[in-house]
Amino acid sequence: MLKSVVTCIHLNFNILYFSASCKDVNRNKPGRLKYHRKLLPAYVNLMSPDKDGYKGAEKDDKANNHNDNNNGNNNDNNNNSDNNDENSNNSENLRTSNLQNSSSVGHLNNHEDTTKPSHYSYLKKSNIYAPDAKNNKMEDDNKKLHTVSNSFIQSTVGNNINNIINRLRHVSVIDYDNNIVCVISPYHPKEYYLTEMKNIALQYGELGNFIISDYNPQIQHISQIVRKNVDICSNHLKELYTTVYRLENPERHKFQRAHYSNERNEYRKRLASFHVCLRLIHRKNYRAITYAELIILNTLDSISCNWDNNCSTNIYANILKTYMSEISNFEKKKKNDAINKINNIYKSAVDAITKIKSELTPSVTSDTADFVLDEIKYIIDKINIHLEKIKYGSEYVKYINSEKIPQQYKKDDLKSHYVVLVTHYSAFLFSTKHINVLEDVFKNKERILYDVFGKIESALRNKLTTLIDSSFSVSTCNSTISICEEIKSAEPLLASSAKPIERHRIYSNAEIKEAKKKYDEKIVKLEQAIRKAEGFINPLKDIIQFNITQKEAMENRINQIQKGLNALETDRKILEIIDAINNQKSQISKNSKKIKDSSRTANALKTQVQTLKKEIDDDVKLLVQLIEKEKIAAFLREEIK
Repeated sequence: MLKSVVTCIHLNFNILYFSASCKDVNRNKPGRLKYHRKLLPAYVNLMSPDKDGYKGAEKDDKANNHNDNNNGNNNDNNNNSDNNDENSNNSENLRTSNLQNSSSVGHLNNHEDTTKPSHYSYLKKSNIYAPDAKNNKMEDDNKKLHTVSNSFIQSTVGNNINNIINRLRHVSVIDYDNNIVCVISPYHPKEYYLTEMKNIALQYGELGNFIISDYNPQIQHISQIVRKNVDICSNHLKELYTTVYRLENPERHKFQRAHYSNERNEYRKRLASFHVCLRLIHRKNYRAITYAELIILNTLDSISCNWDNNCSTNIYANILKTYMSEISNFEKKKKNDAINKINNIYKSAVDAITKIKSELTPSVTSDTADFVLDEIKYIIDKINIHLEKIKYGSEYVKYINSEKIPQQYKKDDLKSHYVVLVTHYSAFLFSTKHINVLEDVFKNKERILYDVFGKIESALRNKLTTLIDSSFSVSTCNSTISICEEIKSAEPLLASSAKPIERHRIYSNAEIKEAKKKYDEKIVKLEQAIRKAEGFINPLKDIIQFNITQKEAMENRINQIQKGLNALETDRKILEIIDAINNQKSQISKNSKKIKDSSRTANALKTQVQTLKKEIDDDVKLLVQLIEKEKIAAFLREEIK
């Protein structure tokens, strides 16, 4: 009866925990969460904790994987036999140590640990089950569970599947219990949950016999299941990787923009297909995972307690202290700073590519940048999900730590406290591991992103050079000033043309007066043209000075761009200079209009002045002739008198 009650508490807690984590992950209401420990489940007899129950779970697992292989991998019939063989062990075999030595699967104990020692590393190596009389410490033989091998993929999907999984190790889904399911180890939080429960068992000498008979087989079996999920969906994963490779390297496939757009749509479909596959396959293994939890939970009934069923909380308190230390160590790493850096790079790149597409003609290269940014956004979304899990798990462990721990708990209460504590801590631990994975994947995508921006740099520099030359050109100003100076050079004609005809007042007649009138009108027009052209010179010189100054300033900014910057930062610096020029667009447009108007007017004045000069010369010649003629006539009139 006692086992049934604890089992009920555990199952109900899992349901409510996943629901709360999904719907209310950001709320921190310890009082409400504390109440979860005491709620009764909606069902009790999900599975009997006996051999038949285990066989039933294993049978379902075997059948599910067989059907999934038939549906998902029709082109690879060998997968069916491989997957069925791996699930063919009955419960009796699983409860022995024989499974540990199986070479058909990547066993946890065959994997070399690459992480730091576990927080149970103080356990004595000479006796992994019983307490040490000298130092009261026990050996933690589970250090090797911190990293799980990927050997399960060697024969099913080809020689390059390891590389494929490594390249796509950031891909994950949320299962129907709001747990994160990943494609690399650790695959599922339940792996850590079972391992941490084993670590607790290692603290109790009386539970030592259960390590081989219960803990190791259950942990190994669940590890096989979650690993096999990726195996079953491997075809989806390979198709997804092929699409990603093509999209990240479009120049190798000579994509046109329309083709590239179609390929991006294909990527979205294949990513969604893999998500669906992994989620559905994992759902079918729920019963076996639940049974493993029940088996592990029932072993805690063998904890030695007093005659009145009161149990010491010393080990519980020490484990809680260790968990708090791990949480503190994680928080000291200031992961939020690293995550903020990733977000800043993403936002900076999005802003840059948006501006680039407004300055340059959109191309496959800019589309590639968009795709890589989509990948980075996917990574950021996954990081945020893990951060929520980390926050939720760590805050709950902190809340438990804030409560006063009595010296003794009833055995059922102690089991319940262990379940609650380990459930939240394993969620925290699982997500901290994958945060590191996602950071590593981001670095790879960051390099790809910089390569793409590097390909854009040349076009941006050409755009900037053209913009500077067109915005701050002085050639038109100089030519217009030359024209105006040429027009101004006609000014001496105003005086020189008047001297030959200065005697028109002495020798005058109607014809001379008429010719003189026309001459005077042309002189007035010439003077007006000269004065107008002269008025353009100084403003144009001011524009020239402005353009020269601004051009030098922009060129200095270009020269100041540091060579050690990454391509994104270099492009952003170039875009900043382009923005600086665009910010002066009003003044540049005003100057450009003035130059254009001055040039057009100056050219017209030049033509007018050239015509006037010729006509004035002709008028002067005519007046000289008329005056000379009138002079002779006047002389003859005088002689006649």
